[in-house]
Amino acid sequence: MVKTHYEILFEKMLQEYHVPYLCLREAKRVTLGNLKLKNFDFIVFSKEGVFLAEVKGYGKYYPDTNVSVDDVIGLKAWEDKFKEYTDKVKAIFVFFYKGEDGRHFVKSIDVREYDRLKRHRARYYHKGGTVALTRSLAIQVLKDIGSLVPELK
Repeated sequence: MVKTHYEILFEKMLQEYHVPYLCLREAKRVTLGNLKLKNFDFIVFSKEGVFLAEVKGYGKYYPDTNVSVDDVIGLKAWEDKFKEYTDKVKAIFVFFYKGEDGRHFVKSIDVREYDRLKRHRARYYHKGGTVALTRSLAIQVLKDIGSLVPELK
């Protein structure tokens, strides 16, 4: 399985904080009903519940929230499927960015909140089927990963 630099950093973070997780294979798309879905990157187990995490790594000094429409559709569908079994599941985007001092920062947002915000206040990239929140909105709404997954504080 080929992982991005940011997926490797996230996995190291999970290991460092002793947070149980499963890393998924992205090379294969799964059919769920009549939808062919993109896999997300990690299932993270927390005292707060189960998190379905799609890791993105962009940006210098601030997070660039560029994601594909397939990412949004897939994460929402997976969350719906998991909620058939437990209501303690949340699909999240995890964004890495590098601060001015060279340190990596990790921010996150619930996929449904992301989807709601992008419909109302985001800029849209029509080429390539991607969308992103504006920089000012991203700075306002993205949370430190530890606010969603307390074990990562």
